[in-house]
Amino acid sequence: MRELARVTGHTRSHLRQQLRKFGIAPEKSDDGYAPYGWNFEGGQLRENTNEQSIIAEIRRARSEGKSLKAIAAALNQRGVPPKVGGKWWHSAIRRILNRRSPKSTST
Repeated sequence: MRELARVTGHTRSHLRQQLRKFGIAPEKSDDGYAPYGWNFEGGQLRENTNEQSIIAEIRRARSEGKSLKAIAAALNQRGVPPKVGGKWWHSAIRRILNRRSPKSTST
């Protein structure tokens, strides 16, 4: 999506919005985006238990009064990988905390 945005000159959010408008949802494919704590398996959204435990740690740390930056720094220091690699940023922690839990399709 990032490369498409660079080539077209549109923002990624605009491109995602347009794709959804036409019934094309990249986050619902096996090779597309799944939120942290979830994976796509056979077109179904399934919980990733390892990532769900990290989410629980993030929520617990925040309820204890830790800042978003402190939580990100702690995850980076422990070597916990984010979904797409790289390092944790406070903005990713905020998105995880603000996200409503997707409905699991596991049985």
